[in-house]
Amino acid sequence: IKWSGKSYRVSPVWRWVFVCIVLAYFARNQFVRTRDWYSTRTHSIYWVSQQLSEIEPMVVGGTVACAVVAENDGRAIRIGKPGWCNYERPFERFGLTHLFISKYASEEPRYFKLYPDAMARARPVRDFDVCGYLFTLYEVLPDKRSPAPGSVE
Repeated sequence: IKWSGKSYRVSPVWRWVFVCIVLAYFARNQFVRTRDWYSTRTHSIYWVSQQLSEIEPMVVGGTVACAVVAENDGRAIRIGKPGWCNYERPFERFGLTHLFISKYASEEPRYFKLYPDAMARARPVRDFDVCGYLFTLYEVLPDKRSPAPGSVE
């Protein structure tokens, strides 16, 4: 090791001791975080999905739409940011009946900017707390030009 212009020799034993201390530190931190998560887990996605099972027919869109239909018969369309997936005319193409979106990472304002006509017909139904983030379920009222719920253009 060079420090302040001088060379110092470190024994291989001390190198192993240092590596073991660093690994033990990170292993302990991961164990503590996993233990804390396990003791406070909430199954919130499972609960939200069960709550939404009462809505028939449901074609839900949004970034996390796939998770909220895991425990019900709804269909999900993942809508990503522009340039990602299904962002071009999702309401007309897939006949969305609902949106499940968050204010986190500017998702909700992005929908109002990209789809002003559809969001003008959308009304908030309920808010859900999922893993500490607030999500809003919107019901999208049908447009005369939209296909039947769940049909693909």
